Amino acid sequence: MRYLRLSFLLFVFLYSCKTSGTEKIFANDCRATAIPCELDRLYTHPYEYNNKEIEIQGYYKWDSERSALYPNNSFSGRNAIWVDFSGSDSLKNDKGDLFNDSVSNFKNMTGRKIRITGLYKSGSSGHLGEYNGSIAEICRLEIYY
Repeated sequence: MRYLRLSFLLFVFLYSCKTSGTEKIFANDCRATAIPCELDRLYTHPYEYNNKEIEIQGYYKWDSERSALYPNNSFSGRNAIWVDFSGSDSLKNDKGDLFNDSVSNFKNMTGRKIRITGLYKSGSSGHLGEYNGSIAEICRLEIYY
């Protein structure tokens, strides 16, 4: 009887744990030529990727003067890039729902790991030019939990 209770508790515990995965994917017509890239590499070789479509992942942070992708969820370090969602209103999920670039969506994405495909521009970007480049013309957004 004791093993039965332990087995039941273990089952309930394991069933209640979430596995990580993609929560939402929004996309439109991305070119097949997007270059997979990591933030550390982008920081050390920004001109190699300038004006190219890249695919990059990191942790998103949004507040009143920040829309940035960081390599870790402590949101520190100089190798963050600015994320420009203007013009992303054509992104749709598999249900046909449009990505809504509202404050509530950005707040919900803060702290989450995301993967973005878009056009990278090297150089000072974002609020007060404090970011080492930006990604814009976003054609794919994956939000993980």
